[in-house]
Amino acid sequence: MRRDADAACQALSGQDLGAGAVYCTVKEKQAPKTQEAPAPAPARTGTGQGADAPAPAQHADKVWTRAPAAPQPRLDTGAASRFVKGQIGGQARRDDKARAATTLRVTKGCPKDEIGLKSVCESFGGVSSVSIEGDVGVVVFKDADGCKLAQEQLHGIDAFMAGTVECSVGAPVPQKKKKAPPKTPNPSLAARNAERFAAPPRRTSRSPPPAPVPAPDGTDLVGTCLQFCPTAEIEERVGFKELDAFEKPEGFEQMDNETLIEACKATALKKYKRSDAGSIQAKPEIVRPVHVLLKAFEHLRDNVIERATGTLEDAMARYLFLWDRFRAIRKDFILQNYTTGGLVGLEAIRVFEGVARYLVGIEKELQHHAEWREGIAHGKQNAESLSETLSALVAFYDAARCKPNSTELLENEAEFTQYWLVYFLDQEEGSEAAHMLNRIALERPELYMTEEIQRAAGIRKARLDKNWARFFAVVREAPYLIRCLIVAQYADSMRDDALQVLSRSIQRSEPYAARDLALSLGLSVVDCRRRVVDWGGGIDDKGNVLFQKPASFDEEAFDATAFADESVEPLFGEESVTTAVRGDPEALMRAQQAARERKRVAEERAAAERLQREAEERQRQALAEERRRAAQEAQKREQERAAREAQQKAEAERIERERAEALQKARAEAEREERERVEREAKIAAEKEAKRQAWLKKEQQKLEDERKRREAAEIERRQRLERERREEALRLERERLPGRGGGEG
Repeated sequence: MRRDADAACQALSGQDLGAGAVYCTVKEKQAPKTQEAPAPAPARTGTGQGADAPAPAQHADKVWTRAPAAPQPRLDTGAASRFVKGQIGGQARRDDKARAATTLRVTKGCPKDEIGLKSVCESFGGVSSVSIEGDVGVVVFKDADGCKLAQEQLHGIDAFMAGTVECSVGAPVPQKKKKAPPKTPNPSLAARNAERFAAPPRRTSRSPPPAPVPAPDGTDLVGTCLQFCPTAEIEERVGFKELDAFEKPEGFEQMDNETLIEACKATALKKYKRSDAGSIQAKPEIVRPVHVLLKAFEHLRDNVIERATGTLEDAMARYLFLWDRFRAIRKDFILQNYTTGGLVGLEAIRVFEGVARYLVGIEKELQHHAEWREGIAHGKQNAESLSETLSALVAFYDAARCKPNSTELLENEAEFTQYWLVYFLDQEEGSEAAHMLNRIALERPELYMTEEIQRAAGIRKARLDKNWARFFAVVREAPYLIRCLIVAQYADSMRDDALQVLSRSIQRSEPYAARDLALSLGLSVVDCRRRVVDWGGGIDDKGNVLFQKPASFDEEAFDATAFADESVEPLFGEESVTTAVRGDPEALMRAQQAARERKRVAEERAAAERLQREAEERQRQALAEERRRAAQEAQKREQERAAREAQQKAEAERIERERAEALQKARAEAEREERERVEREAKIAAEKEAKRQAWLKKEQQKLEDERKRREAAEIERRQRLERERREEALRLERERLPGRGGGEG
């Protein structure tokens, strides 16, 4: 029930149901003594049609109002859950188009873990959900402005150390969700510790910094809130009874609200709130300037950190309070452009140094708390905050070297560069720390030779060589805070390496003195025996360690405290984070001495560079004079060459003109000869044509005469034939006439 109520509260907060913005909290409700059914919750009023709400739950209910001072009608969890599903009043929560406008798809350069993707996207606006399918990440923002801002800022840069990011705004392509493989239990403490420090996204020196919020005129925002907490937030938290135990002034039980609000102006600190796109969080009147942020940190240091009672639960409660307030302080710095590539100042460096010291030291204080590694796993959020703080400090130091007060700004550079190197020792398979050490050795040799940087380099070498003896020797000699960081990050894996090496170099059945092993591994004798048994070894009847578990050894009946042992000097004495936040006085003295030495070396180097620059200037002047004479000679040679070229050009032009004139005359002569030839050929052709025409005329006359002759011959022939025919006819006629006369006679 409580989980459902929390989910509904998160979904309802800030929504407008038709009667103004909703503010809601979850309250525990005792079950009624009688069996009478509770009265139904009143129906919601608004523009949409109301729905009959079911009876409220018996263990948690919803209280929502338009403003903190208004009456708070109860809303049952059933109606709230239906609102989350978008069913109250027939209203859909968001349509597909609106959902697509708030969805960012990272198709290239997406990180492998969802935490890293979410932490970067939250700097642009509120994030509802994050999922990664294969190489594609899908981020659903609470508003379209934050989604659009993230797409504009992330596209085209290497934001996640996974290549250039390509992202777009739009709904993801539906894909069948793969069933996650079942998780296998991992009882190994080393594995759990490695997972804890590997899971959070770590911001390296090459990672993109959080984007500051500019003022409306384009300049950097400057906070104007001169209190630890804005008055409006104090009034709201007093009205909802959300003051933390470490913020309540003395005698708050007898104060009314107005008196309590006035008293809380000196004790309450601004809570961390995520910024949506265009959020009110960027307004100068609720952002604290840097000097107020320094006072706020000093207030937390003096009144919360240094007043710890020493109990584990008290340390956890103080840590949760401080972790939230430190995030709010860092956010106010970032909003005012105190970030990588932005401003840098003494107040910001001192605050970030104090926060880093606390986050480093609290590792040792809370390492045995149940919620540090399991369940909520506050250790992961601490690792993420420490990563961001150390990376910001390294960036501040880089930017501070060119400042006039660089000596004061870089006073603790060696100490916190050491923390950065140790913290990122395994980042990118060790390449980050190696790159930083090489850069310091080449560019900052005086910083590289400091005790702190040499200690970090020694830890790195011991880790690479798996030299556990050297590793724990360096740890025992190290100051408290760096000891806490080294042990929290790498001690478990180095102890496992030590047990592996010893089990191979010593016969497994041969006993090994538990006290000697405990001294080498930085453990008490009792913890050393437990560690060996958990690793897979055994203990003989004298309390010595066996690297091979005997068949007769009963692990369940084993009691690590049953042996009388000599005490071993522990890695940690009476020191605690409450005294370490101000810094180690001896380390501070060494840092100041190193800073003075660096200043002296810098002055000597500046004088040598000045002399070298003067000599180089004289050399440059002599070289310039020589170059001037050479230029004059070259100019003279160039002029002579130009004159020769001009003369050659004129001669070439003359020859070219003569050649052109000769060519023109030859062309004219050729044209004249061609015309004469054409005329002669035309005359000859005309004569030939006249002769041909005469011959043709003569031939035609001959043909005509021949035709006429033939025609005359033909006529003559026909006339002859006609005469012969008539003569023949007359002859025949004469022959017939005499015969006719004889017959008649």
